[in-house]
Amino acid sequence: FNRAGGVRVIRPLPNGGSVWSPISFDGTNLFMGTGNTCSDNAVGAANSVVSLTTTGALRWQHNAADPITDDDFGGGVLINNGAVYATNKNGTFLALKASSGATYVVKTLSTLNGWGGWGTPSTDGNVIVASAGFTSSPTQVPTNPGGSIVGLDPTGAILWRVKSNYAYVGSVALNAGIAYATLDSTVQALDERSGSILWSYPAKAMFYASPVVVPSGIYAVDRGG
Repeated sequence: FNRAGGVRVIRPLPNGGSVWSPISFDGTNLFMGTGNTCSDNAVGAANSVVSLTTTGALRWQHNAADPITDDDFGGGVLINNGAVYATNKNGTFLALKASSGATYVVKTLSTLNGWGGWGTPSTDGNVIVASAGFTSSPTQVPTNPGGSIVGLDPTGAILWRVKSNYAYVGSVALNAGIAYATLDSTVQALDERSGSILWSYPAKAMFYASPVVVPSGIYAVDRGG
């Protein structure tokens, strides 16, 4: 859309699947993750990280799975210093070159295909924090299915893992060497290099949104109404 609200570009992705999350923009090009097609097995931009120009032309795509399998990119695509980061529901964390889509990090965070991470990775340039999704299928267990967030260095090496009762949704806020995460029904401040808990604040309900850090403090929204 243009600033007046009129439609400027309409260009569907070829066999693209749905887009769950906000589109990322580096000032020149667009980046997003796509979902599966459910039934159409034609090769296309489903289950992919995709980059477009602002006119809607396809620059590149990285397919993480076949178009039908439930391996969506459910979270957003993080852009940092010429790289894009994303996690797939197959449990894989990816780092791609923003210029070409070439893969230079592929890290398995979870072996539970279909229930892997769908949060948006975050970074301060030193540490990347990503959701690893569930540790067991929530449709197969009677109690908490388990989840975790993972700290990685820029090469994809895992620095730490912090467990939770449920999968982490959204992104972790990073500020001054501290990772602020809304895990289950608590806000936790973690040392970004070690994952050790510096403090924890219990809320009255589960969180289903990302925390933010601003000069006046840390803000997080729970589901308690």
